[in-house]
Amino acid sequence: MEQTILSAYFIGVACTDKKIIRCSMAVINLDYEYLKNICPTDIDIICRNNPYNNVVSGPAKSIQKFITSLRNNNIKVKEICCNIPYHSPYISSVQTQLLLKLNKIIPQPKQRSSKWISTSIHRTDWSTSASKLSSAEYHTNSILSTVLFEQATHLIQNNAITIEIGPDSILQDILNEVLHAEVTNIMLTQHTRQDTEVILRGIGKLYNCGLQPQIANLYPPVEFPVSRGTPMISPLIRYVVLLSL
Repeated sequence: MEQTILSAYFIGVACTDKKIIRCSMAVINLDYEYLKNICPTDIDIICRNNPYNNVVSGPAKSIQKFITSLRNNNIKVKEICCNIPYHSPYISSVQTQLLLKLNKIIPQPKQRSSKWISTSIHRTDWSTSASKLSSAEYHTNSILSTVLFEQATHLIQNNAITIEIGPDSILQDILNEVLHAEVTNIMLTQHTRQDTEVILRGIGKLYNCGLQPQIANLYPPVEFPVSRGTPMISPLIRYVVLLSL
C-alpha cells in the first residue's frame, strides 16, 4: 500500500513538470486505422478503447481545431478535461526522473498476479520476464505508452462485475457497449454529481450483485455503549405491505 501511494504521488509530481506543454484530450468514435491517417502530426492516439473508439492527445489549440473539424463532419467527439498529456510523446521528458524515483520506491519488484491484465504491454509480450514484474520500469512504461484497453476487454468474463476507479467515469459508455449484457459495470465517481452519492450508489449495486463490501470501514469505529441521549433508529423504520388483488 505504501509503495502504491508513493508511486502515485511521484508520478503526479513528475507529470506536473513545467516543461510539459498544456495539452488536451478527446474521445473519438472512429476506426483506429482511419483516425491514424487523419490525425494532425502534433496529435497522437493514446488510448485504443475498442475498434471504433479511441482517445487522442495533443496541444490544446490543435485538439480544439481537430474537434471542430470532426464535428463539422458529424463525427461524435467528447473532450476530456485533462491538461497533462499522459501516454503521449509530450510527456517523455519525465521518463528519467520518474524512473529514478520509482526505483527508490520499488527496490525489489514483485511478480504481477495472473489476474493483473496489462493495458500498457501488448498481449503477445506478456510472457517476457520484464512484463511479469510490478517494477519501476513497468509503471514508467505504463505512463508513457499507449493504453491498449481493447485487448483487456476481450478477457473480461460474461458474468463479471467491473468497478471503475477514476476521476470521471469515462469508461462507462465503452464498457456498456463492448462487454456482455450480463456484465455489471459500476462507477464510484462522476464529474457532474456529488462523489458521496455516487460512491454510495455504487456500493448499493455491489450488494445487489451479491457482494459484501465492508462499509463499516467507511466510518469511525463505534464504541458501545453509546452516550446517553442517542436517539433510537427503530422509529425511523417502516414496513410497507403491498397486497395485489
